[in-house]
Amino acid sequence: MGESSGISVCILAHNEELGITGVLESLQNQTIKPEEILLCANGCTDNTIKVAESFKKGLCKVIVLKKASKAAAWNVLWKKSSGRYIAFMDGDIIFPPFALDRLLLGMRTKDLAAIGGIGHAFLDGSDLLTRMIAIPPGPQQCLYGKLYLIDKKKLNGLMKKNSINAMPEELIHEDLWLSMVIGRSGWAIEEKTPAYYRPWHWKEFPWIAARIIAAESQIKQMHAGGRLPQYVSETRKERSQRYIQKIKRASAKEKIFMSSGYVLKQLMFIRGRMLVSQLGNQPLLGRERSEFSKRALDYKQVSRLWEKDQQ
Repeated sequence: MGESSGISVCILAHNEELGITGVLESLQNQTIKPEEILLCANGCTDNTIKVAESFKKGLCKVIVLKKASKAAAWNVLWKKSSGRYIAFMDGDIIFPPFALDRLLLGMRTKDLAAIGGIGHAFLDGSDLLTRMIAIPPGPQQCLYGKLYLIDKKKLNGLMKKNSINAMPEELIHEDLWLSMVIGRSGWAIEEKTPAYYRPWHWKEFPWIAARIIAAESQIKQMHAGGRLPQYVSETRKERSQRYIQKIKRASAKEKIFMSSGYVLKQLMFIRGRMLVSQLGNQPLLGRERSEFSKRALDYKQVSRLWEKDQQ
C-alpha cells in the first residue's frame, strides 16, 4: 500500500466466506492506503468472520451484527468510520489496485457527494443463458452498490437537510435510496473503475428481478408524491433506450445475442413480478445464493482482465 488517503473502507458482508478473501486481497494491493478497514459481518452463519480475521492480522477490524440486514450494517459502519471519505463495498467483489485512487480523484475533480465503480460480471465458466442475462441493459440508474465512495461531510449535510437520521433498515436496495437522497447531480459513475463479481445463475434471476421490482416499489412508497418516483421511471426508460441503440450498432451476430438476452431478461422480470405479487417484499430481503453462483473469484485470474485493458 502507498500514500494515506483519508478513506475509511467499510465492507458489508453476509455469508461471504468464499468471496471475502478476494476483497481483502484487492484492498491490500491498492495504490493508496485506507485509513482503516472495517468489516461488518451481518447475520453470518458461515465462516466469514473466521476467514476475515485470519487473512492478515490487523488488516481489518471485524464488527459482528446478529441481524442479517445490509442497511443495518451500513448504519453501524457509517457511525464507526472515522475517515472523511467512506468506501462502501460488498464482500464478494474483486477490483484493481487503482480503484480507490481513481474514485477519490473523480470525486474531488467533480466535487461530488458520491461516486461509484461499475459492475463487471465475471463470466468464465458461466453457461450461455447466464451470459445472455448478465449483459447490462445500459447505463446504471443509481450508484453501484457493490463499490462506491462517499464524502461523509456532504452526505451528512444532505441527510440533515432531509431530516434523515439513518438509513431505513428495511431497505431492499440501499444504493438506490442513497442515489435518491443525494440527487442526480451529486453522484456519478466512474466507468473505468471495474468491480468484478460472480453473476447470479439464470435460474436465480427471477428472484433478482423480483428484488429490483420490490425495491423500486418500496422507494416510490417511501417518497410518494415527490420527485423520486419519477426519477426511477425516467432512468429505467433511459437505460432501455440506450441499450436498444447499442443493439442497433452491433454486428449481426452480436445483435442476435444481445436481442435474445434482452427478451430473456424481460421474461425473467415478468416472473419476478409474479413472485412479488405472491410473496410480498420480506422474503426477498434474505435470499441466499445457490451453489450455481456461489463460487469464489480468484484474484490472480480476475486481475488479468484489467491488466489486459491497460495494455
